[in-house]
Amino acid sequence: MKLLRIFFTKTGEAAYISHLDLQRVMARALRISGLPVWYSQGFNPHIYMSFALPLPLMMESVAESVDVKTESELEDFSAFVAPLNTALPRGIEASAIAAPVHDTGSITAAIYRYCYPDTKDVLTILKRYGQLQEALVVRKTKRSEEEIDLKAVVPQIAISPEGNTCFEVRLPAGNKLHYSPALLTSFIERAFGASAQQARVTRVQVLTKDGEPFC
Repeated sequence: MKLLRIFFTKTGEAAYISHLDLQRVMARALRISGLPVWYSQGFNPHIYMSFALPLPLMMESVAESVDVKTESELEDFSAFVAPLNTALPRGIEASAIAAPVHDTGSITAAIYRYCYPDTKDVLTILKRYGQLQEALVVRKTKRSEEEIDLKAVVPQIAISPEGNTCFEVRLPAGNKLHYSPALLTSFIERAFGASAQQARVTRVQVLTKDGEPFC
């Protein structure tokens, strides 16, 4: 038995697919693709799947991955990428299937790209956020609520290489500490008036505790 890691993107209209529905979509596509995945035992066998970092609804990503198990002795599973993509809905596209390099427990951060329709809004956000001494928000978990200062995590906001309508930030992510990217869009709406609903948020990279891209 060995692990395989499937890397994929989730963009465009696929952002409306919830994590629960994504699990169903991926399971169906895996069955159709013929990838020799391992099924659990019992009355209701199902495919073992473990997503590295579940993505919030309405957000996009070019850095998603899901682990599956296999008993196959094959060394190269790249031939199954095309059949998998044929079975996946528009907006979800597999890019590679390979043996994992990092454990999911090593994930500590993620980089998100925030894009707004108006360049003026983005330049205003960057300027005014940089002038703030603190940016207080309420972070909710399943068990509690706490007030945190985003400025302690994101001291400054920088323009994205994608252009003047976007900026990128690095936020804590993983099992031990996780900040939803929605914390920043909510704060920006409250403090600067730029609508959170107009923000297009994309996860562009997942990082390990050593700062390496998760793979």
